[in-house]
Amino acid sequence: MVTLTQVRTRLARGQFVANVYQMYHFSMSAILAEPVRQVRDHLSEVIERVEPTIITRHGREVAAVISIDDLRHYQELESRELHRLIEERRAEAEHPGYSLAEVLHETLNRDE
Repeated sequence: MVTLTQVRTRLARGQFVANVYQMYHFSMSAILAEPVRQVRDHLSEVIERVEPTIITRHGREVAAVISIDDLRHYQELESRELHRLIEERRAEAEHPGYSLAEVLHETLNRDE
């Protein structure tokens, strides 16, 4: 049986994932990509325009420049998700299921 807390947790997790996906999808569709050499030549302009910019080296994405607000927002989302996972694990520990050893023991000792 699923508890009300578990349902709320799962709904919150689904909403969190949906929010992150929407932010990621929106932000990834609008991100510029520039080679390292080009960014090096006008780094101050890249920083001033405050638009996410992917930096590439030999065609591979190696770094990104994002606004400090975006970075802090992503860190906050990551922190919330980590805390949610910790709380979920604690809740599961309070209501443990059966260990594999217990299931095997019961199965092997069953009278058929």
